[in-house]
Amino acid sequence: MAWPGADLYLLNSGSMRLDDNISGTITQYDILRTYPFGGGIAMQEIPGADVLQILQTGLVTNKTTGGYLQTHNAQEVNGAWQVNGKAIDPVKIYKVVSTDFLASGREANLAVFGKYPPNTPKEFTVGNGQKLRNDIRELVIAKLANP
Repeated sequence: MAWPGADLYLLNSGSMRLDDNISGTITQYDILRTYPFGGGIAMQEIPGADVLQILQTGLVTNKTTGGYLQTHNAQEVNGAWQVNGKAIDPVKIYKVVSTDFLASGREANLAVFGKYPPNTPKEFTVGNGQKLRNDIRELVIAKLANP
């Protein structure tokens, strides 16, 4: 993960535009076709009550739209949302990593993101010490090159 230690990672489906099934060697061109808009990632500290709203909206209300969320560390179990296998505490502050577009609150039905200031660094240092500008495409390419 580009942002270790976060509680939850979210990506809006609309940021991914390639419908092909890629097989074999994945190239930089494949990543650029998949994420044509690029953009950075951001971390926000969000109370559990709003995390619940984000998950409900992003995974239920926005289903079949570009605002449908892809998640890591979130799941619904018996009708209740969990982060890291634990029920979401409405007052706990969660570290949520998403795209800078989501963090802006401009995604359909997800304006709640805009209530919380994002931490959006200009660059990241990845596992091999390489510095990359904060662009989701560069981060995915680096991760695939150095799993």
